[in-house]
Amino acid sequence: MLTGTTIETYTVGPKIGAGAFGEIYAVRNAGDNKIFALKVEPLSNRRNILELEASVLKRLSPCPYFPKFRIFGRTSTYSWLVMELLGPSLSTVVKRLPSGRLSMSTGLRVANSILCGLESMHKKGFIHRDVKPSNILLRRSREYPIAIIDFGLSRVYVDRKTERHLPARAHPGFRGTAVYASPNAHMHQDLSRRDDLISWFYLVIDVMAGPLPWKKLENRAEILHMKRRISISNLSDQIAHQLTLIWDHIQSLGFTDAPNYAYMHDLLREACEQNNVHQSDEWDWHPQILQMDGHDEFNAEQKKAYESSYTSEGTSKGAEYKSSTRRTRSRLDSRPLLPDKDEECCDCRI
Repeated sequence: MLTGTTIETYTVGPKIGAGAFGEIYAVRNAGDNKIFALKVEPLSNRRNILELEASVLKRLSPCPYFPKFRIFGRTSTYSWLVMELLGPSLSTVVKRLPSGRLSMSTGLRVANSILCGLESMHKKGFIHRDVKPSNILLRRSREYPIAIIDFGLSRVYVDRKTERHLPARAHPGFRGTAVYASPNAHMHQDLSRRDDLISWFYLVIDVMAGPLPWKKLENRAEILHMKRRISISNLSDQIAHQLTLIWDHIQSLGFTDAPNYAYMHDLLREACEQNNVHQSDEWDWHPQILQMDGHDEFNAEQKKAYESSYTSEGTSKGAEYKSSTRRTRSRLDSRPLLPDKDEECCDCRI
């Protein structure tokens, strides 16, 4: 338990999350008194993914569709990453809404924002490979209300020297989350940009039209069978015909094909116009619904826990930690995978 310790200039507060990789804590920076998120991964893990995630995030961080990167380092026992602290996930928010789904206005704008993020990621040479509602976090911003997270399964898809698409591998295994994974992932085929977009499309249907038909299934073979049997076009037409046209485009893509992002954004804008959706519309979520503190984007209960742990633990434990554990900042490779012209973040707001 790291609560009460100090890493660099960050005092560690309560644990706010955990996963197979390790734990997540709230931390306060002594320099500006702001709260951030700290991800910690034991070096004893069979597969260390936090350094990969930090490297990807550092390249993506200037783009507002991703969390802001702060610092990465390691001790003798674990790796650590400090990044922007965000709100609850899109999955959590949708569950809290009375309707159990996003409105047309919020749904189309969220879909476009996530697509902007994926486009930016792809143009910087990465694919995500695990696009799903729980990997979309909210922030209190009208212009950039969402951020894509979790790059532990991300992969480079271009050769740095030739700038050409890497060839498909023969048997890479399954990657992703079964409910949102591309059928290609189910068949253990190598994934590319089109597969991120398939997962994105499943996400959009799930949060706008209700649960995906296969969402309660657990067997991957059964999920794949239903994905092949059910017409996605019938589901998307219930929302907006333009989504069906987007699905047709995604389905036409080959492994190395570059998606026509401009075409998809144009269709989303058209859907917004037909449904009287405006960028200035209110979002479905409000501080009361999310139980978020409006001052620093921190969950009120988590903030209270942080203040309590900070005052009770004090700094003595942190001082002990400083003297007994060697910490190092790690230099991450921030060189662009693609030429500078592709380093600009996509600004494709509706």
